[in-house]
Amino acid sequence: MVEDELKPGWDGNRPAAISAVLCVGVTPRPPKWLQVELFAGARRAAGANFAEYESWAAEQLRLGGMRENAVVVAAMETALRDRITATYLEKYLDRRNLIDDLRRWT
Repeated sequence: MVEDELKPGWDGNRPAAISAVLCVGVTPRPPKWLQVELFAGARRAAGANFAEYESWAAEQLRLGGMRENAVVVAAMETALRDRITATYLEKYLDRRNLIDDLRRWT
């Protein structure tokens, strides 16, 4: 499914929304195994101690790329969701629609 064809109300769009954010700005599009690996690592970090996660997330956001995107996706399930997405969108205002789509599924 192409990211532009997401249909609200169908839970099958959640993986597509996650993949869209993970891969935005990354060319060529990374393979699924790498997307899964980076997202899983970010989710593990998000489940750790809050202070440790906050520090780790700040470092990943500074580095950029797919790791930065993975932090944003994983942050959707944490108390840092609003702060991390605001920081991300300050840097990438053109990605607001992708973040809004992702918020619908998390």
